[in-house]
Amino acid sequence: MNGLGPLLVRVGPLAVGAACSPAVLLVQMLVLTRGTARVARAWLFTLGTLTMTAVWMTLGIVAFQATGRRAAPSPEARTTSAVIHLVAAALLLAMAVKSFYTPEGEVAPERTGSEDATPHYGKAFVLGIGIMAANVTTVVLLLPATHAITVSRAGTGAQAVACAVLALAAVAPALLPPLFVTLGGEAGRRRLDRTAEFLHLHQHRINAVVCVAFAAYLGATGALKLY
Repeated sequence: MNGLGPLLVRVGPLAVGAACSPAVLLVQMLVLTRGTARVARAWLFTLGTLTMTAVWMTLGIVAFQATGRRAAPSPEARTTSAVIHLVAAALLLAMAVKSFYTPEGEVAPERTGSEDATPHYGKAFVLGIGIMAANVTTVVLLLPATHAITVSRAGTGAQAVACAVLALAAVAPALLPPLFVTLGGEAGRRRLDRTAEFLHLHQHRINAVVCVAFAAYLGATGALKLY
């Protein structure tokens, strides 16, 4: 596909950052360890995150169409791209500071047998939409990546593949847990339980590290576009 390789090189780091969402992963772990029909609800939660991710990307594509999708690179286009990167970097740094000063959780209490026996499928789907709508870290990384895809001169097929890769990366924290349980059975569930406990204790520190790392990346790429 024309231009796919260079486009994935540009989008890849941001896709990796979008995949590093301890909040989404932790909520999915809770879906998998609470209530009934857990795996089915986890897949619906994943579908909800994918739906909201598609909404964010669609909004980004529509908004960035005005930047001149297939036009040759220009100083104005480079400045626009630089501003998007630098604003995203500033937002990530602000979220890193907030995460760093947010107290971590305590060890989650043991589950009891008094859980609601009704499988709330619709709530799982809506929860997936809500968590991705409110997941500012992922959104801040999605928008520069969507901008890079929209204004690139790669072929339509290459852009479609890049969008698919970006969307799958963004929902990976929701997608991988039910996939592991579905394929790995009880052994996969035990590993996920241990991961969930670790994330519950350290999610804010993890989020702070991710935000700082990708703020540095976006800040550097944004600054380079200005020169």
